[in-house]
Amino acid sequence: MSLGNIHLTDLQKDALTELFNMGIGAAADSLSKMVNSEIQLSIPKLIVSSTANLPSQPIIATRQIFYGRFRHLNYFVIFPRKNIYPLAKHLFQNNITIDEEIGQFEKEAILETSNLILNSCLGTVSRQLQSEFRSDKPVILSGLLNNVLSGGEDGICIKMQLHFQAENETIHGEIYIHTSSESIKALQNTLIQFLARI
Repeated sequence: MSLGNIHLTDLQKDALTELFNMGIGAAADSLSKMVNSEIQLSIPKLIVSSTANLPSQPIIATRQIFYGRFRHLNYFVIFPRKNIYPLAKHLFQNNITIDEEIGQFEKEAILETSNLILNSCLGTVSRQLQSEFRSDKPVILSGLLNNVLSGGEDGICIKMQLHFQAENETIHGEIYIHTSSESIKALQNTLIQFLARI
């Protein structure tokens, strides 16, 4: 799918990034309390692209579908497979001791992290944009990034880099919103209204 006339301005991107960072701060506080150690989360950058341009890297992800003003939004929290072990190690405080456990700890780590991130971020976005959402339960997916996100369907993606900082280690992940051009236009109109209020 070509992006065509679908274009978020720099101001709209900055506003959406700031809203997600507000929500992600609450998620970081919750994770810090859970592991009794300071964890910092940040989203430094946002990019809009077509799913046709996504790379074919192996990932593990959670997907949660949200419904509301923007119709049908697929939210993904994604970490490259190589980053899941250190993420799990921090969340479960080094209690991963044998290879057989890693698969289950991977799933629990990304579910715990993504639940906190999405609930905090979407709660903040919902309040600030005055738009209510309802959602399905999150599911875990794994495979190649382009296949996992698109599910065989072309569409538009909003990509946000995610930095997970724990002790002296930074773990990189990504948040993706996969949706249709109609939903992106609805989001853009809502951001215009939001910016007019502030």
